[in-house]
Amino acid sequence: MKSKLRAFFVVSLFISCYGVNENSSEIGSINYNCSSSGWNQIFSKFSTSYFSDNVTKQIVEDFNNMPFKVDLIYLKEPAEIIGISEDRYTIRYLYNPNISNQILDGLSSQLTESEKERIQTRMVKIFEEHNCKINE
Repeated sequence: MKSKLRAFFVVSLFISCYGVNENSSEIGSINYNCSSSGWNQIFSKFSTSYFSDNVTKQIVEDFNNMPFKVDLIYLKEPAEIIGISEDRYTIRYLYNPNISNQILDGLSSQLTESEKERIQTRMVKIFEEHNCKINE
């Protein structure tokens, strides 16, 4: 009887976990390796510290209240702020006022797959401009 109960428990556990990782809160993976000077150049060039208006300052502050800690990159045309995970392996968050007035993650319904691909492509260009190497 105990073995049947144990087997039932194991099967139930596997079934309940099915699909948990099919979706992720990340917007995209970063498959590039940048030197520390490369990252410093990127974060310096695309810094959010130059904002002077209160609305944008508040948005930058809102990134600090998100579950995952990130470093921010500000890109122009379209203007958006991208949150890169501290471990530099994922694009975690996006703020783009043309898409939403809130910070979005990979599970946000406003962020389509084509938008996620656009953001990743945009970041790839930046990595290549700063001599980051693709992980193989």
